[in-house]
Order: sequence, then structure tokens, then C-alpha cells
Amino acid sequence: MCDNVSTYRILLIDDDESLTRLLADELAREGFAATCCGCGEEGLDALAGRGFQLVILDMMLPGLSGEQVLERIRQAGNIPVLILTARDEHDLLVRMLRAGADDYLMKPFYPDEFLARVYALVRRYAGWSASVAETPVQGQSAEADLVIDPARRRVAVRGAELALTRREFDVLITLAAHPGVVRTKAQLLDAVWGDEARVDGEVVTVAVSRLRRALAGAGMPDAIETLRGIGYRFARTASVAVLPSGEGRGR
Repeated sequence: MCDNVSTYRILLIDDDESLTRLLADELAREGFAATCCGCGEEGLDALAGRGFQLVILDMMLPGLSGEQVLERIRQAGNIPVLILTARDEHDLLVRMLRAGADDYLMKPFYPDEFLARVYALVRRYAGWSASVAETPVQGQSAEADLVIDPARRRVAVRGAELALTRREFDVLITLAAHPGVVRTKAQLLDAVWGDEARVDGEVVTVAVSRLRRALAGAGMPDAIETLRGIGYRFARTASVAVLPSGEGRGR
């Protein structure tokens, strides 16, 4: 393993030692802490024991495949995941996005492109709570069907916590903070994915579909409405509470 000391911790899982050392050096120059692991098992062990804010995951790994590692990461939480792959296969990339990857980068790539992707994910992850702090509260949290806690990035449906990926959470709060207001795919893409490259309307469709299934499984099957050819909106019939910063802590 190679470690650099900083406050923002990034986990690199790739069996190409020369590449991971290069990327770790690039990250260190930007002030990030990088931990490098050469296989999926080692990466998952490291992820379980330390507080990382971003995972950079290669698809071609010895032992557990990148797909298997991504699946286990998503079972454990919603940490952002940047996929590295040398395989320019549309089906694979769509499958990774459906499985919860946040972005991907094709090998070979330039270091500045790599850092741009990292910064895009860091900004989105670290700045989301601040960006929604001014979101008005819809309804009373004690009575609402859906309660969203932006500070802790948690969601509860009628008192039962709902497990969502980071993207699903961001799509949910973008729609649910203003029930009845239509958001186009372009608006959701801008609000949730920002200026990240190589993402298009397909990732919005995937995220909304996964979110809709999660809500349906929790007893809210009609929460998200599709306006064909226009976009999506959260149903006005659902009562929503978005907790202000600080509320809900200590529960």
C-alpha cells in the first residue's frame, strides 16, 4: 500500500502498481490522501476500516472482479465510485452505471482529465448538503410520508429508513423538495451530475428508474411521475419533509 497524509481520503483499487503510484502522486500534489490496493478483497478490507470519501475502481482485477467489488460497495453505502476501464463496451458501462457507479474513465487517460473527474465528484459529494441547506421544508416531519435529512443524507418512508445510492439520493431531493414541479432530464443532469463529462440522459433514466423501484418497495409506488417527452416530477399527493441542517441529529 502507499499512503499520503491529508484530510480527504481516496481509495484506489487497481492491480497496476505503476499506475496507482502515478495516480496517488497526482492526488497527493492536489492535497488528497491516497490509499492503493491491488485487488478487490484488499480494497474492501481497507474500505471497511477507514473513512474514505471516494473510491476509484478498476474493472479488471485479480480475484473479485470490479463488478463484484462495486456491488459490495453499494451494499455497504453510497460512497462515490469512479470506474477505470480499458474496455470500451457500451453494455458494460451502462451496467456499471445501473449498478451504482457515479462516473467512469477510459484508459489510457491524461492526468488532468483524471483530476477533473475526481474534483467533480468531490465537489458534488462535499457540497451537496450546503447546496440544499436553503431548501424549504415541505410538510411536518412527524406526519410526512417521506422525510429527507440532507445533513446525514438519510431518507425515511413512514419511519422506515430507505437505502439509496448517492445519485439516487441527489435525484430524490431535487424532485421531492418541490412536489409538482417538473424537472427535465437536462435539469436533473445539471443539478445532480453537474459538469462531469461523458454522462448523458441515459444516466438520468437509470437513476430515476432505480429510485422509483426503491420507493415502490417502501410503499410509495406512485411518488415519481413521468411526463412523457418532458421530464419528471414528485407527486403532490405525497407529503414530504426536508429537514433543515441540524434537525434529526442524535436520533
